[in-house]
Amino acid sequence: MKKCIHVSGFTLIELLVTMSIAAVLLSVAIPGFSSLIAANEVNNTTARLANVFAYARSEAVARSEDINVCASTDGLTCNAVIAASWNDRWLVTVDATGEVLRVEDVSGLNITVAITDNLNVVQGGIVQTCFNRLGEECDGLFLFVTFTITGPNGQTSAKTLNRNGAVGL
Repeated sequence: MKKCIHVSGFTLIELLVTMSIAAVLLSVAIPGFSSLIAANEVNNTTARLANVFAYARSEAVARSEDINVCASTDGLTCNAVIAASWNDRWLVTVDATGEVLRVEDVSGLNITVAITDNLNVVQGGIVQTCFNRLGEECDGLFLFVTFTITGPNGQTSAKTLNRNGAVGL
């Protein structure tokens, strides 16, 4: 009686064809996936900014004192110049003492933050935003301010802060 040996597996040609098809599919999918990741990073950064404002507002109400959100290059103090760059770090500080409550570091993300005040591009930027014990903007100088974050590939996302301290789209 003849023994039949059944060998299962792939031939070398089948393996090479499958790998070639997979390589073509990956080369098409990766650029789109990179763009999706970059857009997601910009959206996450915008959400981080909204969280910083929400935190500052809640601290102002909880502590019954003015709380600032400002741009910082060193992570220790607010930028004192009018052309403050919001591209590095965001600080939440107690207005009266300067105590730093929170530092949000976005310096490694390669983003650009543009600020629009009442539909006009703010000349020189905003040095800081202040929340009072009622959770409102301290000075009442603006109806709303929009922070637009742009990523390295041109993806944008924006959050608007109104005079009542609420953050929206």
